Amino acid sequence: MHIDLGSLNPQAWAAIIGIFMPVVVSLAKRPEWATWLKVGLTCAVCLVVGAGTVWVSAGEIALQADAGQILESMAAAFMAATVVYKTWFGATPLNDGLTRWPFS
Repeated sequence: MHIDLGSLNPQAWAAIIGIFMPVVVSLAKRPEWATWLKVGLTCAVCLVVGAGTVWVSAGEIALQADAGQILESMAAAFMAATVVYKTWFGATPLNDGLTRWPFS
């Protein structure tokens, strides 16, 4: 089976990047933060990933024309990151260490 990586759309790339996002979000968040703030941080990172994947695939962003693709990419990244976090990453010592770094 051969997969042509150049044929992947921005949403597919955002989902692939979303797999690795729990590490980035855990480095930025603090354990004492309210849940809504942690979710807000995750959404902000997803927005950056979504806009970035649309920008890379198109070469530029026309905000009104690409708003739907940015939101779709953001949703794909959020879904992938949430599944990875809840399934494998959230209850690990690595996650606890990253949320306390560099203050631990």
